[in-house]
Amino acid sequence: SGYLELVHRLDKETSGILILAKNVETLRKMHDRLRRAGQEPGVSKSYQALLAGRWRGGARTLHHRLETVRGHGATKRSRVTSTGREACSIFHPVAVFQDHSLMRVELKTGRLHQIRAHAHAVGLPVAGDRVYGDALKNRRFREFGLQRQFLHAERICFLHPRTGKSVDVHSPLPRDLEAVLANLRARRIDEAD
Repeated sequence: SGYLELVHRLDKETSGILILAKNVETLRKMHDRLRRAGQEPGVSKSYQALLAGRWRGGARTLHHRLETVRGHGATKRSRVTSTGREACSIFHPVAVFQDHSLMRVELKTGRLHQIRAHAHAVGLPVAGDRVYGDALKNRRFREFGLQRQFLHAERICFLHPRTGKSVDVHSPLPRDLEAVLANLRARRIDEAD
């Protein structure tokens, strides 16, 4: 039929998986499933994010409520408020270094800039994030080749709206982000000498 519509969006500069629907009925079903990802069995979304700073402890669930506000030039952003909409992200440390942390983040809700706003709220912004991040730290990450925010939609699982079969899609880190990690790891080895 030629119909194709985005089921969900990614933030600008975020790489990874996008889902497209071929008809309106599928689009509506997928919107509903992804909106209720935390409660819907068989539905999950996870990202990889490099955070500026050292993560302490193991996995942690963040429940900071988020409100969408207009920033400079009418751009939208999220901020933590007690009256905001429920937002839930589970941060799992993958590798923790001296001054940065590679995380896998599982989304239970889908709010605007949710991972970025939650990471900022705990004082560990996403590396390279121009909105929620730290300009000085971002400049330092550019020395290691980071040209954008380090956020990648790595995996999405859902039940196919027509067949009911489980669909599990994985996207490996792109080369530019892998190169940043390799550069950061090499620096760590140099510092240990």
